[in-house]
Amino acid sequence: EVRQRHLRRRRVREAALTGVLACAAVVLGASALSAQANRQTHWQTRMAEDVRHLETITKQTERQQRTVRAVEHALASRRRTATVLAELFRLTPPEIQCEQVLFDRSRAEVVVRGTAPTTRQVLDYIRSLEGAGTWRRVDLRYSARRGSRTDFELVVLSAAEQP
Repeated sequence: EVRQRHLRRRRVREAALTGVLACAAVVLGASALSAQANRQTHWQTRMAEDVRHLETITKQTERQQRTVRAVEHALASRRRTATVLAELFRLTPPEIQCEQVLFDRSRAEVVVRGTAPTTRQVLDYIRSLEGAGTWRRVDLRYSARRGSRTDFELVVLSAAEQP
């Protein structure tokens, strides 16, 4: 009987020890899983913040690209304007005096007011501008003889910038 009691106590202690060890294993496993879940949550939060940050940077970059395209367009337009005006002045003979040159970018036209010694020289100037191929059309708005000079006004429509 004493042996049996002793065996029972021993079995109860072993069972209790086994239960305690099983509980400890469950607690340690739960702690490990909890730590892993916390790490994943932390990484997910950090990744979400990084994605939001990248979205912000992407939007800023897109705005900057639109600005750069607008500036490039404006610069290209100014270069075309400079090319048109340079060609106009290159083809202007020395005896023709340009008193006023107006450029209207919206209509892609250049208005030239000036004087020449004769009406024939104004007409030759118009033919040289038409023959250059830089303009769609060259129109004479008016030509008037004033003493020894001829006043004129031309409207030159640019082929490089179409409205």
